[in-house]
Amino acid sequence: MRSVRRIGAVAAVAMTLMLAGCTSSTAPRHAMTVRVTEAVSITSETGARVTPTAVTGVAGDLWMLGTYPCSTGTCPVLMRSTGGGKFFVRVGSPPLAIDSMEFANSEDGYAYDAAASTGATTLYWTGDGGKVWHSALARFRASRPLPVVITRGNAYALVPKGCSGDGQCRVLDLASSAVTSAVWTTMQLPLTSDEVNSEVGLAALGSKVWLIVAAASANAVPLVSEDGGRSFESLPSRGMSGGLACNATATSTMTLWGFCATGSLGYAVRSTNGGRDFARLSGWKYEASSAGSILPLSNNEAIFQPGVPSMWLTRDNGRHFSAVRFSSLWQSPNYGFYIAFASTTTWLVLGIHEQPGGANLMWHTTNDGRSWHSVTAPLLNTSTTVSGANLFRFIALAHKGLREPFEAAYRFNPPLDSPTGPIPSFRVWSEPAVGSDPEGNFVYESQFGRGTFRFIQTGNGDYECLRTAPRRAWKCVGPFRPQSIGQSMQVEGYRLPMWVAQNLGTGVLGPLVLSHRTVLGRRLWCLNILNIQAEGVLCLTKTGQLAFDAKWFIGPRQLELVSLVLTESKSAFLLPAKPKPWTGPVLPNLCGKVQCPLMGLL
Repeated sequence: MRSVRRIGAVAAVAMTLMLAGCTSSTAPRHAMTVRVTEAVSITSETGARVTPTAVTGVAGDLWMLGTYPCSTGTCPVLMRSTGGGKFFVRVGSPPLAIDSMEFANSEDGYAYDAAASTGATTLYWTGDGGKVWHSALARFRASRPLPVVITRGNAYALVPKGCSGDGQCRVLDLASSAVTSAVWTTMQLPLTSDEVNSEVGLAALGSKVWLIVAAASANAVPLVSEDGGRSFESLPSRGMSGGLACNATATSTMTLWGFCATGSLGYAVRSTNGGRDFARLSGWKYEASSAGSILPLSNNEAIFQPGVPSMWLTRDNGRHFSAVRFSSLWQSPNYGFYIAFASTTTWLVLGIHEQPGGANLMWHTTNDGRSWHSVTAPLLNTSTTVSGANLFRFIALAHKGLREPFEAAYRFNPPLDSPTGPIPSFRVWSEPAVGSDPEGNFVYESQFGRGTFRFIQTGNGDYECLRTAPRRAWKCVGPFRPQSIGQSMQVEGYRLPMWVAQNLGTGVLGPLVLSHRTVLGRRLWCLNILNIQAEGVLCLTKTGQLAFDAKWFIGPRQLELVSLVLTESKSAFLLPAKPKPWTGPVLPNLCGKVQCPLMGLL
């Protein structure tokens, strides 16, 4: 039997819905009549737990980006702590689709999407501590570690221009602005075409600006400006060689801390003569991955993250390192760790769980890492009101949509910047009873290379069928019946959106939120079940056709859409070939060495 890595998630969904007081697990066989004699509203006040997603700090304050369940699904929130991370207070709502931020002081800051696949994204600015945001740069390069370099009341960033569809750009500008303004000025940098399209490091201190152009077969080339970027001179330098991407941070006009990625590995360096010579940190005796970074606290102190789950502190220019043991999880491979500094002594660590369903955690220190305390994610008080009449209508419409003959085009839409590329759509059919099956038959169909895979459920049992290419003969195995909870959950996984609609009833425990949302240009009526940790959202078209946003499966930035079109498709239930009898305890792997499609994923 092929491995089914999402069966546990499906089982969790099933258990949660049942425990939430859902009604029968089968679809109604007769039309539902709903009569509402009075408008009864269901109001629920609840504390929505915030999930922290990013942190930053400056001038004694800490900021936290996060999300929380709201009437439209999941909403972003910006919170601030003036007490070293012990407590956070809501500031406002950040711009959509941003995942990182930097602040210059208690009022002026920047927000952007550091995960943009093109490396260029919109830069937003706030001048009131995060209450209101303004677009500052329509396109800037979100290079690591901190794409906006803030120094002595000014900010610098790199802006690519004249870019083609494949991401190649003709010009790279240096943009600068006072931190109190959203107005930026740009100056074209003296770089070759190859340098423009390579990784360029940026550092600044006051009006002194460094550009670091990495060269894989030679030393990185620093360019230095003494006049805020209006003119640059090449600086002969040693110690940053073989780097594909080198970055640096200046703590004085002479001291720079840096990191160079050489491929899969990398190394940390430090310069004490303004960038003419860089030396590797002598106290670091281990390897570091290319994802490493160094975060200076002063000329002599820095936190080194070697690209694996851990942090290390040096207080003597890199000659010795000690582990930052903020928790027993400090080396857990299940987390990605990020650190923010409110001051040289007050720090906040955020651990983001790498697997769906895991909790993000925080810890803080007020004595430069000598002792640590866990930080509880804050609660936001939210109030939701649902009309009882609307809830009855929604349930009746969902059940009606299940009874109508339909063909369902079930499309998986990754985010625009998803590195995984396009994922094939798959099709689902479900109709009233066909043949001897009293509950109706079910077919799941997915693209399989040049061919087609089908899972068919009939009154005689379940079948798997495969056609390796158009006009090739079908091969089927079956019938086999659900002989284990795993097989049962696999069947439900194929038809999860329909299963949720069937189990929807007025006994679902609140808080519930009914709202309208537009998905792929279609206006949908949606029900959020906020008490389910996975924040499931069931949506309907005006005729009862289903759409389902399932964050159990695909994460907060992705969406699964099911658009059901009324049609006749009885022929889909005819087995395309005479099945090979199967009586074994587990499913055969019909697809050979390649895993068969499951729930839309190849």
